[in-house]
Amino acid sequence: MSELEKKLRENVTLPLWPDVGQMLGLGKNSIDPGDVIVKFDGKEIKQYRDLTRVLDDTPVGKQAAVLVIRKGKEETKTVTIGRLPEHIALFRQGNTARYSGDYDRAIVAYDEAIRLNPNYAVAFINRGLAYEQKGDNDRAIADYDEAIRLDPKDAVFFCYRGKAKLKIKNASGRKLGS
Repeated sequence: MSELEKKLRENVTLPLWPDVGQMLGLGKNSIDPGDVIVKFDGKEIKQYRDLTRVLDDTPVGKQAAVLVIRKGKEETKTVTIGRLPEHIALFRQGNTARYSGDYDRAIVAYDEAIRLNPNYAVAFINRGLAYEQKGDNDRAIADYDEAIRLDPKDAVFFCYRGKAKLKIKNASGRKLGS
């Protein structure tokens, strides 16, 4: 495996959302969907949480060097940290709460993000994950259904819903396939 392939496997590949740079508080056209972030402001990025932590600690207006792998080649971009749209800031607060196991706090943050942007499919998914982690698979499925309605082309949404439905089916004591 080449050094480049190792980096691609280890680092954060940004989702293919058209506004991914804006979602990270970096502004439009700063980072492209599908870029693999290797370093941000000199700090190694191994997983998405590393990136959001670094961004949370970086003041608005600061310029930072970002090493990305774009289309198989390393490239350094200079980005300026901007303010997150409020619904995205709430979404990230929900993620932080969910990662720490505080599912109720996560749900409240996702609720508010969804109130501000009712078409934010990923907020429905993550709220569904929080419900699922609390054992409320019915509510999780309702959120997954809404995310699928908003973005029916995202296959991952269907996987989350299927997993939650299997949990309900298994909890009922029925064998799979019956």
